[in-house]
Amino acid sequence: MRTMDNLLAENGLLALAKTGAAPARVESLIDMDMDEIPELSPGAAGYESRRALRAQYKMKNAQNDKQRVRFCCEDATKIYTMLYKCAEVANKTLAAGMLCRCNMATQEEREPIPGHSFEGHWDGRMAYRLLYNKLFACARSEADKALYLAALEVQEKHHLPDHCPVSMFEEKAYTFQHNIAPHLARPFAPEDAAHYIIKMMPKCLKESGRALRERLIERDQLTDLQIVVSHCVVIVAEDQLTAASATLFNALSFPCLANETLDSLRALTGVAFEYATSGAASGAYGYSGTGGRPAGGAGSRQWCPTCSHAGTHHIGGADRPCFLDPRQPVNVPASVWANQTRVDAMTKGREANARDLGIMAGKLIPPSADAIKRYEEYAKDGKGGGKGGGRRGGGRGGGGRPRRRRGRARRRDHPRVAGQPC
Repeated sequence: MRTMDNLLAENGLLALAKTGAAPARVESLIDMDMDEIPELSPGAAGYESRRALRAQYKMKNAQNDKQRVRFCCEDATKIYTMLYKCAEVANKTLAAGMLCRCNMATQEEREPIPGHSFEGHWDGRMAYRLLYNKLFACARSEADKALYLAALEVQEKHHLPDHCPVSMFEEKAYTFQHNIAPHLARPFAPEDAAHYIIKMMPKCLKESGRALRERLIERDQLTDLQIVVSHCVVIVAEDQLTAASATLFNALSFPCLANETLDSLRALTGVAFEYATSGAASGAYGYSGTGGRPAGGAGSRQWCPTCSHAGTHHIGGADRPCFLDPRQPVNVPASVWANQTRVDAMTKGREANARDLGIMAGKLIPPSADAIKRYEEYAKDGKGGGKGGGRRGGGRGGGGRPRRRRGRARRRDHPRVAGQPC
């Protein structure tokens, strides 16, 4: 707080932030006292000149009033911007509260000023007070307690959709750990918080969550929330498929959150709400299964020159999804991960397809260290064959005799020759 006070003082804004005192450039505006220039009665000597002088000073005083309001609003907005940038990095919940309560255009207690609009201006003094109360833990109001309780209830009501992106789980778990749980009037015990995070996974992973809970209890790791979250992330990542449909946030069920903006709802609850589409309730937010992004490409398409129009490759008698499908993360095999050129080509292809859909490409999930080690031993022993160059490998690096082709050679466009992309 001392650092922030020093920064505000350097810019001449500390007095306005703390006490609401007028900034220095406002004090330089001097009004003319109209009582010192009394009106003259009509017909008196100098009546017209006195009347013109009074009109001139009235106009000057009116201009000074407008400038005072403008200077105060501009300096208050500067204070808000500086404080909001700090809060956005350190405490998303505090930043959401500033965003909701410091907009001068929507503050009910602010009296309108004729000829002036507060649109685009922010209350820096209110932002300073919110930050001060947060840092020095002043007595909390019942409304503040109800806000975080409602945020928890929203998380409990809106379950993650089945096969959701891992980023949705990470955001929801992070919000619970850092933005909700520390501010609840009745805090969670470590074991209860761990159970809550495991239960936060999609419903289709209920059995996996039960097995994880038992395993963590056996290892005496249930109270370490970082370990709990990391295990849950792995489970959710392995289960990812396609995006789920959206549900809606009902503001009537949570009146203390009814006036929150979309950004503040996301920051408070960790739920990826979106604006509702046509046909939904007025003012409702949709809950998207794509991590806050629209699901790109209804249905499948051809992702690379060699995959089918359904976006799959026929390998080993089964249809497998193309690696260049950006709508879902890909668990990269160790044999592919070892080829950096191929991984770079996959990344570029997925990003290009994602730009066409207007979405963010899913992550490339690297193989485990054990899988990489097994593959390296496998290739080192000369068992790779084919391209890797085993004992009978006739491809690049093969030290043995080339295999003789039997039967009719297949065409290059044959699906079993085409294989996976890249």
